[in-house]
Amino acid sequence: MQYVKQIVATGILFLCLVSGAFASDIKVYDESFIGSEWHVTSFTYGSEMSPVLSDYPISLSFTPDGWVFGMAGCNQFSGSYELEEDMLLHIGPLLTTRMACEQDAMDQETAFIEAMSRVASYDAGEVFTLYDINGESIMVLESLSEIGDVPFTGTIWNLVAYGSEYNIPPEGTIPTVVFSDDGTIAGTSGCNSFFGQYQENGQELSISGIGSSLMLCIDDEVMQLEQEYLALLANVATYAIDASSLTLYNEAAESILFFEATPVLQVYNTPFELRSFLVDETIQYVVADSKITFEITEDGNVSGNAGCNTYSTSATLNEEDQSLITIAPAVSTMMLCFGEGIMEQESAYLAILPTAHSFDFDGRYLKLYDVNGDVIASFTIAEAETTKEAEA
Repeated sequence: MQYVKQIVATGILFLCLVSGAFASDIKVYDESFIGSEWHVTSFTYGSEMSPVLSDYPISLSFTPDGWVFGMAGCNQFSGSYELEEDMLLHIGPLLTTRMACEQDAMDQETAFIEAMSRVASYDAGEVFTLYDINGESIMVLESLSEIGDVPFTGTIWNLVAYGSEYNIPPEGTIPTVVFSDDGTIAGTSGCNSFFGQYQENGQELSISGIGSSLMLCIDDEVMQLEQEYLALLANVATYAIDASSLTLYNEAAESILFFEATPVLQVYNTPFELRSFLVDETIQYVVADSKITFEITEDGNVSGNAGCNTYSTSATLNEEDQSLITIAPAVSTMMLCFGEGIMEQESAYLAILPTAHSFDFDGRYLKLYDVNGDVIASFTIAEAETTKEAEA
């Protein structure tokens, strides 16, 4: 009997050892954070945890195939990440666009990118937290999914990354797409505007009949982006929306296009400065040493300076399709300015405003389009342009 007990005990010990050996080979992951869009609420900024600037929110998403991308407050970023056992997380070098914003935003962005490089582990519990190698929390995030999804149709979607390697659009170039309720699509592809049709059935999505304007882009990189972007749109088979993020997939279920919803509310009460506008089917830049401004409030009041005189009018955004806008003819003061081309420029600018049919806004650049999808006016946020000039 004692012999039998020894055999049983030995067998139990053997099973425990074998089970322990197998258990040591099991990698412990928590992948619940993958595939969702996250908003950074606070992170280590200097020597202490600080909240993110409300005017420059930071968001990010982790894809199932090892990529992380998002908005760093001013610029878009992307890079790779790797999960290891015991909740270890390594984030590779991040690539960013190079737009200039206010100094506070740029300082926050630099600190955020640096904090991301120090991530060593994570906890994806009720609060998604990232830690450094010493186990100190360096970033706290909350899921944007709890806010609810942005509507698929009527939303201006800004491209943040594309292709199998999550490429970022060139600096100052943010392609867009809008899916309208009537089954048509429209947007900008980098240099040209485009149009087409789409069919949606559940999560299935097909895009066809894509056509575009025929402007020649000076930048070869932008032309390359435009060709790839339109080709990828034609290969879309399914889609998914998570909060304000839209991902398009091909027939092989590979993610190929990644968008963020346009922050429409940021258009309101933001002073814009005109960069260029359409005059007699030709893009014309603002006369040297002159300045034309544009600002719209939440109740639809539009005001600004047309180069010489101040002006005011009203605008209405379509409730069902927020990319559509109607601007009434403007009234202005009657001063006479003698600078070369100033009065002619003012008349031309005020004349094109009522021809606006739609717009897009990527967080920095505001563009107005006519009913044919041609850009009739391009603005930049006044403060951002001022900051950029000061740094130059």
